[in-house]
Amino acid sequence: MKFFDLHCDTLAEIYSAKVSLLSNQCNISLDITENFEKYDQVLAVWSNPKLSNDELYDKFFDTLSHFKSTSFPLPEKFGYILAVEGGNLIGNDISRIDALYDHGVRIFTPVWSDLTQIGGAFNTDIGLTDFGKDAIKRCFELGIIPDVSHSSDKGFFDVYELSQICGKPFIASHSNSRAVCNHMRNLTDEMAAIIAKNKGLIGISMFSPHVSENENPTIDDIYRHVEHYLSVGCEDVLAFGGDLDGTGDVMPEGIRRINDFEKIYSYLIKKLPAGTVDKIMFENANSFFERNGVIIQK
Repeated sequence: MKFFDLHCDTLAEIYSAKVSLLSNQCNISLDITENFEKYDQVLAVWSNPKLSNDELYDKFFDTLSHFKSTSFPLPEKFGYILAVEGGNLIGNDISRIDALYDHGVRIFTPVWSDLTQIGGAFNTDIGLTDFGKDAIKRCFELGIIPDVSHSSDKGFFDVYELSQICGKPFIASHSNSRAVCNHMRNLTDEMAAIIAKNKGLIGISMFSPHVSENENPTIDDIYRHVEHYLSVGCEDVLAFGGDLDGTGDVMPEGIRRINDFEKIYSYLIKKLPAGTVDKIMFENANSFFERNGVIIQK
């Protein structure tokens, strides 16, 4: 199968463990993807709120340096897009967004938790600050895709408003359906419809509390999100954003590592037309980034 995943935290994990993306014990290790015909991955660098903004900025470059010094050459079938999860690392300096762009970042998740200089996350009722709006505008100007996963509801609509002004799409890289699992990290049907109308992307996450209110979800529960998103018109924007290496291994039964998406593919192909499954697993994401001029790095 071909697979395109919109979010993982593996770069932080391999940096901490001082191992390579090529072979490790993390959720994502390229040596267990031999059955993938093609595999593209959005690699996010997480901004740990326990660190200062300057420490986070320095750590981004250290993490990127570790990745490039330990994991190349990459397999021919593998490609990646760099992302930043949590905008604390830019501090109050918009020019840092330009520096991130120059180093390959093409997706920017402005908030992760609580209130920052950029705005409020899902556990607040606060939208983007004036500085946060300027930061998102700069992302749009440069060609960095804003990612509203982790945003508050108000923050979502602030990004949407700016996207309309700038004429550019945005994504929710790892956000499930709130109609299926009532968690504030998930999207309402209205939000999903907005992303679909604006030709963005929605990635389904594997983090169990976002999958189901039941304690031990299964692939059946993952499918409920797929089925619901399809029912509200998201067939052309739906993908996966597994959040692997970012869940603390709190995931549905049988899903632990990247090759377990083969199980999800096998499940989906029994439930849905092959063309729809191919869209969700690869084509929607691939088409989105091609359409928006984002080059998959090798």
